[in-house]
Amino acid sequence: FDIDANGIVHVSARDKGTGKENDIRIKSSGGLSDAEIQKILKEAEEHAETDKRKKSLIETKNRGESVIDECHKNMKDHKQYMDADGEQKLKEAISTLQDKMNSSEDGDEIRQAIDSLQEVQLKVFEAAYKNQSQSGAGAQQGESAGPEDAEYKEVDDKK
Repeated sequence: FDIDANGIVHVSARDKGTGKENDIRIKSSGGLSDAEIQKILKEAEEHAETDKRKKSLIETKNRGESVIDECHKNMKDHKQYMDADGEQKLKEAISTLQDKMNSSEDGDEIRQAIDSLQEVQLKVFEAAYKNQSQSGAGAQQGESAGPEDAEYKEVDDKK
């Protein structure tokens, strides 16, 4: 037997006793005709722009989810350094972005909500980092600034 590049199988057999030989070609009957292939290609071209918009929207929504997850993580990690007003602004911006992602099919609207959340996040966490560094500096002022006394032993490496 032999299989060609198109998936067609050629089988031949010879009866050694009688010397008769038979062969058969097996080809796929479920394949598409040229007209069907052209129709599918034409439909794909017609829907290319719609598919591109859908892909962009999905990517934008995925980016929004990532920004929301990042924001929640930062809120959890820096909660003790955030003020209540900043936390409330973040929650409102997150809620707005989630609403846009669930209800809107307009990628630009969602991108604007993402940018808005990132701006709020930047301002709130900038203030939180300042609070954290100030409280860290206050804790360090209570500690001794000079070297600590310690026991030591000299080792002579020149043996």
